[in-house]
Amino acid sequence: MLPSRAAEIDLVWSPVPPAEIVNESVLREGLAADAHDVEANYWMARWLLAGGHVRAGIGFLQRSLRVAPQHAPSYLRLGLAYRSIGERDAATYALESAARWAPESPSAHYHLGLDRHSVQRWSEAATCQQRALALDPRHPGAHSGLGLSLARIGEFERAMEHLDRAVELAPEWGGAYSNRAILQGRLDRWAQAEAGHLRAIELQPTAAAIRFNYMLALLQQGELARGMALYESHHAVYPPMLTERRWDGQPVRGTLLLYAMHGLGDMLQFIRYVPMVAGLADRVVLVLPARLMPLLASVPGADERIVFGDPLPVFDAQASLLELPAVLGHDWPDVPAMLPYLHANPARVSRWRRRLGPGFNVGIAWQGNRMQLDGYHRSCRLSDFAPLARIPGVTLYSLQKDADDASEAADLGIVDLGADLDADGAAFVDTAAVMQCLDLVVTIDTSLCHLAGGLGRPVWTLLPYWSDWRWMLDRSDSPWYPAVMRLFRQPRPGAWADVMQAVADALQELVCLQARTGRTAR
Repeated sequence: MLPSRAAEIDLVWSPVPPAEIVNESVLREGLAADAHDVEANYWMARWLLAGGHVRAGIGFLQRSLRVAPQHAPSYLRLGLAYRSIGERDAATYALESAARWAPESPSAHYHLGLDRHSVQRWSEAATCQQRALALDPRHPGAHSGLGLSLARIGEFERAMEHLDRAVELAPEWGGAYSNRAILQGRLDRWAQAEAGHLRAIELQPTAAAIRFNYMLALLQQGELARGMALYESHHAVYPPMLTERRWDGQPVRGTLLLYAMHGLGDMLQFIRYVPMVAGLADRVVLVLPARLMPLLASVPGADERIVFGDPLPVFDAQASLLELPAVLGHDWPDVPAMLPYLHANPARVSRWRRRLGPGFNVGIAWQGNRMQLDGYHRSCRLSDFAPLARIPGVTLYSLQKDADDASEAADLGIVDLGADLDADGAAFVDTAAVMQCLDLVVTIDTSLCHLAGGLGRPVWTLLPYWSDWRWMLDRSDSPWYPAVMRLFRQPRPGAWADVMQAVADALQELVCLQARTGRTAR
């Protein structure tokens, strides 16, 4: 999913611009005299990193650490450098080393806290920021970081105190306003949140992360057109696959290349745009992962489909699927929402229909992609579905593949289809066929909710408190999947039991309604 899922960018406090505190010529003279000088290597690295030469900077930091293996400043800068290029494991090791060798450094604990927060270890992140504040009670970044981590675990009052304090301590730091606005928006204080986002942009107009946070806030408020108008910030934070000949939404005399990016759910959601844009180009070429090709072969509008990694044809314009609402300037009335736009293979549907029993059949999924940063945050446990499994007349079918707790299915009376689904390597071809045979799909926010929605099947999507932008706030329906999708939201972080009880009550009512009317979704 668009990285949010979930998903704002936590702005980093940096009190001194590194480029202004070093002199290249002095550093090179020092290194010429002694190539093993720890401080000279360290400051040369900082100078290179400030100029965007990340790999070269990493090389000097590693040289510094070979000479002085306990040099905490080098570990700290090494961790930040690795984090900037997405090498998360290396970044974590370096930041942990910095905190280990410099336990008296507020910055070391602050940045380790940001690292913990980025992988959703929020309690650990809060502990790191508290250590930083014990050493420096006036550290604005630590106050801001602690506020964000406390907010994620539901301690909203304490969180806001620290976010307010960060603004007081650093009134010219746009990140403090942006970070605070994240919580203000989630607490439905939209006027305050928007003012904070705009103040942050005013203070740091070139900071892409600040504009990105504002974009997500607008989208979560349901401001589709205004949010998508800031899509350039997404490109700045998450560089696109292609940068040349970007499509401006005008008719293309020639070939328009469309490609998927981010997760499978994003691809399934935004593939709906291909038939619409087909009339705006002489020829449309679609680039997709190989395992999605069989499922998406029935989506009209593409003259040619190419697998990721294969040579690209000559093209006149290009865009990612996810940015098409922005490129086309769409607001909600413009979104193509005719369902279904995905289709299951009829032969597979017939085969799976014979395997399912009578009664009210519900497909379930409870675990997101653990490779995605917010996969754990969006996931619940299989045992959380126990209230649904106890409803008379209901049979639960697991659509989950490779779950940690799938072995518990039999104990709950759940039929596990996971091992037999899509066994030939093509994504979702069997899962789509099974969904056509079910009365209902109940799933956490993962690609399966987009698959069910795109198929036009009844689907109930279970959302964490800090939900993704596309589900907006407080709504129980989705304009992306009108009439077929219902949203169930955590009332507070971690409250899956409340969600499941609400789902069980609604399911009991639906089963009783079907028994009275004889209506079925199959």
